[in-house]
Amino acid sequence: MIVRNLSEDWQIAGTAVILGNFDGVHKGHQLLIARAREIAAAKGLQTSVLTFLPHPAKLLLGKDFRLIYTEEEKEAIFAAAGIENYILLPFTEKNKNMAPTEFIEEILLRRLGARAVIAGSDYRFGQKAAGDAGLLMEKLEPLAVRVTILEKLQMQGEDVSSTRLRAAVMQGDLERFEDLTGRRFHLLGRVSTGRQLGRTIGFPTINVIPPAEKLLPPNGVYAAEVIYQGRCYRAVSNVGISPSVPGKPYSVETYIFDFTDTIYGQPVEIRLLRYLRPEMTFASVEELKAQIQRDAAAVKNMLIL
Repeated sequence: MIVRNLSEDWQIAGTAVILGNFDGVHKGHQLLIARAREIAAAKGLQTSVLTFLPHPAKLLLGKDFRLIYTEEEKEAIFAAAGIENYILLPFTEKNKNMAPTEFIEEILLRRLGARAVIAGSDYRFGQKAAGDAGLLMEKLEPLAVRVTILEKLQMQGEDVSSTRLRAAVMQGDLERFEDLTGRRFHLLGRVSTGRQLGRTIGFPTINVIPPAEKLLPPNGVYAAEVIYQGRCYRAVSNVGISPSVPGKPYSVETYIFDFTDTIYGQPVEIRLLRYLRPEMTFASVEELKAQIQRDAAAVKNMLIL
């Protein structure tokens, strides 16, 4: 997959363009991708995802807005889904205020060479979000550009949306997250050097400091998996500050079962599966060790792994 930024001077041709913000890449987004791949295969086109960077809500809400997936995580998901071009349109004042017709003519037609456009029925674009599915069809279909608009996917009588997905993460309902996406909640990162306290008490851990913009579930202890060098390991993770260790930065600290390698600086994927308990303060190392043993036993007994 090629990642392209529209701030640079380039053009491509013969694309099936999928429009959206794709925060969470839920099952509704996945339907758009699947339909685009079908159309692209039938018409001999490249599949291209077009989205804004940063997410428009980031500029509107500032530091209060968190992303379900970072750009690195979305890139990995799109690549695995078979997308050929991941195209980023900078969300500048100029682009934010672009007339809807200019977006169609300049971005979709001239820059991307769109021969097919795929979007959800609620997709809006251009100044004051004035552009919609109707305008796409009005302007593109006379030019023999195929426009495909999909209605919102529903599950359990509710729309599948990034808003609903975000609520599931914030509530720690990671089973619901998996239902809505078909994948387990995860974060990518590199193992940082911690204080190595876990190693001294017989429970060596890895620490990953998540990006500031990453949305995480509530602080607490979770059943987890760690993907390292293509292998999956069962684990238990603490999201938060570990209150028994003064001055510890906010991180995802993970005890990997039956794993003793030293992997500082290495990339890992941590999947959080199910909430176990809140963070706790322990009066002694023995209390902490006993609780870690209970947490590990609880995870090992879970059928979800």
